[in-house]
Amino acid sequence: MKSNKEQLNKLRMVLEYRQNQKYQPQITELAPEQYKIIKQVNPLEAQSPDIQALFINIKWNHQQGATIEEFQQMVIPETMMSNGILFIWCDKDNIMEIIDHLDTQGFNYVENFTMVILSREKILTMNDKTKKITDFFTKKEQKEQKLNDKQELQLSDLPDLDPSTVFWNQDQSYFRKAKRTLLMFRKISKQNLELRHQRTGDIFFDVVDDPQGISDIGLQYVFQMIETLLPKAKYINGEPLKMMEIFADPKSTGRLGWVQVVKE
Repeated sequence: MKSNKEQLNKLRMVLEYRQNQKYQPQITELAPEQYKIIKQVNPLEAQSPDIQALFINIKWNHQQGATIEEFQQMVIPETMMSNGILFIWCDKDNIMEIIDHLDTQGFNYVENFTMVILSREKILTMNDKTKKITDFFTKKEQKEQKLNDKQELQLSDLPDLDPSTVFWNQDQSYFRKAKRTLLMFRKISKQNLELRHQRTGDIFFDVVDDPQGISDIGLQYVFQMIETLLPKAKYINGEPLKMMEIFADPKSTGRLGWVQVVKE
């Protein structure tokens, strides 16, 4: 039975999913035919036949990502996807450009998925403020060590505070940004596409060091959502891979059932 203090810790409540084993990074050794990693100078030009899930894990205007002008040159032929779902991160100022371009490629917007961005540094700083002033130097050293080693925060380390106090609040032209939105598009098709009702929430909180990034656990949450939504896209022995991620993490060692394209 949880104590009243734990029940009232809102920050701990919204991050509790991170303890779930299914959201931990995959460590199973995969056979060569179960995954594929491609290195390409322009991942937007990558092709893979007959996929059902296309995840454009893009960082906008970033060295490891692309600009909206580069994205608008992307072509998704019928041979690549004739029936499936495309997932792409958007910013507030490029939503219409993304929707308009994908419309020319035969995709209709259907849904979105939101990641609320929490600052790891703010969490550690706010935690320091709850301590005695005599503990300042010790806690400052501990915070700097945690920031440097990039290790996952433990639930027991989280201060008892409202999540809104540790939003990233990244500067933008008109409004500060505290979330990333994953837009979902259905390829226009007369074919049936099996979609599975899921209990994965359409909003989740992630703790990051970079507002354009996503933590390992946060990325697992997105992968699980996609794989649950499209059960027929999962890996089947002897069949082609049906899921593709563009702008994959360069450190990726592969994921079951996925073609991952890394920017060189």
